[in-house]
Amino acid sequence: MTGQAPLIFGVVEQHAAAIVLSVIVAIVLGWIAVRAERHIAAARLSFETVERINWDDDYIEKRQTFVKLRDNGEGLEKYASTDPPQGVTLDAFTADRAAILAILNDRENTAIGIRRGILDEEYLFRYSRSGVITDWEATSALIIAWRRRRQNPLLFVEFEGLASQWQNNLSYRTSRPLPPLTRTVRVQ
Repeated sequence: MTGQAPLIFGVVEQHAAAIVLSVIVAIVLGWIAVRAERHIAAARLSFETVERINWDDDYIEKRQTFVKLRDNGEGLEKYASTDPPQGVTLDAFTADRAAILAILNDRENTAIGIRRGILDEEYLFRYSRSGVITDWEATSALIIAWRRRRQNPLLFVEFEGLASQWQNNLSYRTSRPLPPLTRTVRVQ
């Protein structure tokens, strides 16, 4: 009988090891599944956000106004003042500032969503990289003036960080290189 005891304990030990291994595998697979689901959810939210903005009349109007102001060659620094420049009505000046702020708030919100892992950075990088960088370059002097005027060095700092990282093809969230933008379709 004493010869059978080690065999029984050996079987029990193997059974316990198999249970522990099964639990570990289940935990790892569960963790992988949760991460994959989070990625899918972030990608879906990013797509839906972009799609909603593309069809939102108020956003379209503000974006058109912003692009017109951004691209007119005069710069946006004059909007740092609370007073309209000579020859511009207060209503027009206020509407233009509202359009600029709407776009800057959207860029800031996007940057925060990426930083927090709510939005899918790779999708948005591919969709809006050049627009983010162009918008930052056009608004940086204005934002710096607002920071000084309001004594708030953190004003639109997330947008600045996003543009800076994307300009270097780096992730804003992780600082790792993002997959390069390449042309995947041949046009003949």
